[in-house]
Amino acid sequence: MTDFLTRKRGEPGPDFDPVNLMHQIFEDANAFVGPAQDVLLSWLMKLPQSIEPASAARTVLDTTVAHCTGAPSDEAQKLIGLLQQVSKHGAINAGQGGGSRRRGGRAARVIQ
Repeated sequence: MTDFLTRKRGEPGPDFDPVNLMHQIFEDANAFVGPAQDVLLSWLMKLPQSIEPASAARTVLDTTVAHCTGAPSDEAQKLIGLLQQVSKHGAINAGQGGGSRRRGGRAARVIQ
């Protein structure tokens, strides 16, 4: 069985799911009650700076979600839709700028 399917709660996960949040949700997607938006935000905030959210979302969709058994709950379906949006957003913006995900910061907000 593939490594991403055998992870256990409390173990660190791969870069695309560092705290195994998506793995835990899609392990039993028909029981997930949400809210999908909060889970997506939590997952995005836990991603390492070195990984692009679009790439991580594609990987979650191609691995964790693809191996989900049973019918996902309504909230799980919303989460899948949000992950698809994140993955497409990266494809749309590829080549526009680059580098770090962080923009601005204090220097961009302070009027000199």
